[in-house]
Amino acid sequence: MDAIVYSRNDPAGVNIASKLREKLKFERTEVQCEGAIIEEGLVNNRLVLLIEIDGSIVNFQIPKLIENANTVICASKHASQTGIPVLTTHTPGNFSTADFGGKPEKLSISNPYGMKIALKKMSELKNKFAKKYQVSYEVTHHGPTFDKPVMFIEVGGSPEQWADIEAADIASQAIIEVVSSQIKHGDVSIGVGGGHYAPAFTKIALETDLAIGHIIPKYKLAELKKEVFIKTVESNLGFCKKIIIDWNGTPGRIRSEIINWSRGLGLEVLKTSDI
Repeated sequence: MDAIVYSRNDPAGVNIASKLREKLKFERTEVQCEGAIIEEGLVNNRLVLLIEIDGSIVNFQIPKLIENANTVICASKHASQTGIPVLTTHTPGNFSTADFGGKPEKLSISNPYGMKIALKKMSELKNKFAKKYQVSYEVTHHGPTFDKPVMFIEVGGSPEQWADIEAADIASQAIIEVVSSQIKHGDVSIGVGGGHYAPAFTKIALETDLAIGHIIPKYKLAELKKEVFIKTVESNLGFCKKIIIDWNGTPGRIRSEIINWSRGLGLEVLKTSDI
């Protein structure tokens, strides 16, 4: 079973859900679950639930109904201070404080192969639609945080982009690609350093076979504790074997600390520039 979650108060999420209904046959259930509206359908003979919640998705609490879901995908808007049109995917979690939902120093389980599938599909389709959107990872940030594999697929920028039906269509097709695929639990990497939209890690995911889970941005490294770093390594679908460092996007002192922690865990250390 897979679950797709969106908020009825989120215009991009509502548009993505509408596009999903056009492509997949969902039927509303009578199941009562904490005020959510639940629809169900089949993709490749797998049960997929489409769940509409009230309130903010960053504070979403996983209901018992989907505690055993293989994949949880949150369809959402992304608010950008610059207003740049963007299609993104990322894992929720907090490396330090919980300023935007979830719990402090708590990470959800990352879905590296699911995010890679979504990223590649959005990149392919934005060219087909001739959309002037950036396609990228975002680093791990905001809630919700729970011990389940969860990923976001977002349409971002400003209200103009949230209302963009073609962008919602691209996001919906990326979601379908994820739930239609057999998600691997193979070797994965985590990323360290760089900016919020993780251009170096996005390039690696699009152009190589590497799958990247959690990404720790430069702006969170000064607050990062060793125990949270270890959680980051452990909180991925699959076995983390590599740390990929954006060398120029990681301060030297912190970089040395990350390398020491990584080697202590038996991880291979790579530079983004060498991949």
